[in-house]
Amino acid sequence: LQYMNTEKSGRPGTFKLVQHLGKVFFRWDDFSICESAFALSRDQLPFTKDVIATGALYCGERYEYLEEVFDDLTAPIGEDIRPIGTRHEYCVQAVSDVGVGEKGYSSDAACADFELRFESLMSGVILTSNGFVPVGNVDISWKILTPDASKELMSGETKTFDDGTFEIHIIDDGASQVIGNVDVVAVHVTVSKGSG
Repeated sequence: LQYMNTEKSGRPGTFKLVQHLGKVFFRWDDFSICESAFALSRDQLPFTKDVIATGALYCGERYEYLEEVFDDLTAPIGEDIRPIGTRHEYCVQAVSDVGVGEKGYSSDAACADFELRFESLMSGVILTSNGFVPVGNVDISWKILTPDASKELMSGETKTFDDGTFEIHIIDDGASQVIGNVDVVAVHVTVSKGSG
């Protein structure tokens, strides 16, 4: 079932936020039929230029993502660096500057709360013992531990690519903030190669 809003100033729907590698990415559904752009705000203040809508010239066209829309979490706000656990409210609304004044409009805002989570990316390469040949399809298990290794905070698994490289993307689940409350952690990585 696809929702079609016949009002020119329909509120965006299904506003989603995803944190990935130091950025929070935005997605939403376009329920406005004549917008010229979408305005984004963080804590009720604009933080980026408006996102121009592909349907700006023709009423009835739906917005399509021509570029990724994101907020860089590593950039300080003013002089303040955002620590893990920082909370923001992000909103998006359809806007039209056609006939600025009585004829222009902005829709109601779609909003979502966001909490900055601990995130890290580790990468490496697995080579044969002589150090010259990369080894693909190696199983890698990892654990994040407290510095004294008395408690496991997070764990996961991955495999090397054909060129022997691997990436471990660690992100706190957001519910427990298990890593965000610890200043230093230990990382334990185990590698194993099965047959094949």
